[in-house]
Amino acid sequence: MRRFPRASRECKKDQQGIAATGVGGLFLPLSLRVTALTISNETESPDGWVIDTSVSSKVDAIAPLCRSVRGKILVRENDTLSFELPNFYCNWMAVGNVIVKADLSIDNIDLKARTFSGFYKITFHGTGNAAGSGYYRAAIISQG
Repeated sequence: MRRFPRASRECKKDQQGIAATGVGGLFLPLSLRVTALTISNETESPDGWVIDTSVSSKVDAIAPLCRSVRGKILVRENDTLSFELPNFYCNWMAVGNVIVKADLSIDNIDLKARTFSGFYKITFHGTGNAAGSGYYRAAIISQG
């Protein structure tokens, strides 16, 4: 079971969405922002769902090329969900090659507003290194 920092269930005013900060190359400051998660396939499993996901993000306004990732949405005993995206590869022109890992806890789903929220933790390591955590709120948008 993943543990998340439990500061408060409020999004930080200076941080919009899921983000990480760190350094790349020779101490270049980096700021990553996840802009979307797209689920292309889901399969029910005994403890939740196995999902194929692609991540859209920007690092200092440069969109990386990231491979899709097979993740999991797990149902936990405390009536929350865990959304796990294990190590997946991304390449940024300015930063180079990195391995990204993201864990999201989903503790609230508002079907009427089509939103969900919870705590997150994201890291990437390689020629750039960054980490971030906090509370997020995301909108559910149907494609098609």
